[in-house]
Amino acid sequence: MNYAKHILLVENDANLCMVVADVLRSKSYVVDTAKDGQEAWELIPKRHYDLVLSSVTMPHMNGYELLKLIRSSFANLPVVFLSDKKDKDSIIRAYELGCDDYIFKPYSIDILTYQIEAILRRCQYNENQNQLVFDLGDLHFDSVRQMLGDRHLSTRENELLLLFCQNMNALVERNYILMSLWGEDTYFNARSLSVYVNHLRKYLGQDSALCGAQSIYHCYDLCGDEEVLQHVDDKTLPRDLCRPERLLEYIATSAEYIDADIQ
Repeated sequence: MNYAKHILLVENDANLCMVVADVLRSKSYVVDTAKDGQEAWELIPKRHYDLVLSSVTMPHMNGYELLKLIRSSFANLPVVFLSDKKDKDSIIRAYELGCDDYIFKPYSIDILTYQIEAILRRCQYNENQNQLVFDLGDLHFDSVRQMLGDRHLSTRENELLLLFCQNMNALVERNYILMSLWGEDTYFNARSLSVYVNHLRKYLGQDSALCGAQSIYHCYDLCGDEEVLQHVDDKTLPRDLCRPERLLEYIATSAEYIDADIQ
């Protein structure tokens, strides 16, 4: 199973950033953007990225400073510099700090996409990416056999739980899950995702050593809303969830509401 690759584009030129991001999205990449290293560093610890594309000359925090931070905490995350600095010292400094590739500006966006594909093939980020077997509390999850304890998972349940496990201790956004597993973020796919998340919560909740609802929810940030996080377990409905689109998101956090919906 191939997940949609998640790229962080760090570029202080707003027009160039928009153009490159649009092209990458048209190639089925999931793309986040940041205008400088400081903004990028706020995103990186919170989300799973397969690749960082970063300019070098930026305000607040330049590319070199960002690269130092990344290498201190995310040693295997591929980082590619997009730079107008073509002197030998700048290039050597980048590679000494752990840059995976150094691409000169101006560059062909078409060629850049091929370079990205090549980099992703040889630099597989995520320490758990190749791990297919996990221990979740007292339950053993074998994604090859599609088994969680003594329960055989459906293909979609297996894919979803594997995605969560491969992003352990990180928030996985709904859009990323939908694009990775369904290839499209639509209303109907979102409803299907909600049902599968509910299934996994129930399965994991049977293990006394693991709180299934919390373990899945902490990996699954549907709303990106701290208020919702605070109210999931006690089933209190925040006022602003009266809007239909927010209510749909809330449904995915509550087995009670999903059960009522699908019966």
